[in-house]
Amino acid sequence: ARGAGVDIVLVGDSIGNCRLGLPDTVGVTMDDMLSATKAARRGLDAPALGMGMGGVEGAPKPVLVGDMPFGSYLLEADALRNAAAFRMAGADIVKMEGGRSMVPLVRSLTAAGIPI
Repeated sequence: ARGAGVDIVLVGDSIGNCRLGLPDTVGVTMDDMLSATKAARRGLDAPALGMGMGGVEGAPKPVLVGDMPFGSYLLEADALRNAAAFRMAGADIVKMEGGRSMVPLVRSLTAAGIPI
């Protein structure tokens, strides 16, 4: 990704239907997402390949975004614990879905030092 000049890499819960054989994303677990996030981090931290083949020399590492799976942030305590687990797995930022009702939760997470 770095060699191609990619800015952001998303580890999305679509891994459920793209790689895990699930019919949708609802069955994706935190363990699934943390394992995929760790693998993506290892790949991003590896030396960039193909710099002589059109890659971007000296490009910064892409930002790694971890997608919180369904049900992993329904309660504030769960959101804090699970978002922290994403950060420990190597995610730079955590992604959640929702509207204005999520503002208090986003504030709690950012106050805890977790970028959303």
